[in-house]
Amino acid sequence: MELSLNNSNNIDKSLNEQQNNFLNNMFGKVINTGINIGLRATLPDLIEDEVIEIKNAILENGFKART
Repeated sequence: MELSLNNSNNIDKSLNEQQNNFLNNMFGKVINTGINIGLRATLPDLIEDEVIEIKNAILENGFKART
């Protein structure tokens, strides 16, 4: 059981590193800006900033697996 938890933690760390590397390169920044522009174009003014904040939180923190 402990070995399984260690492997899971290593996978989570590796995934987080890959996400951060992707988001910090130029291609990731272009995609992020494109998503922001698309959200601003399609959403009403009242909620666009909140949706972009949620998107940013997901990108920064990733998705957590349920255990």
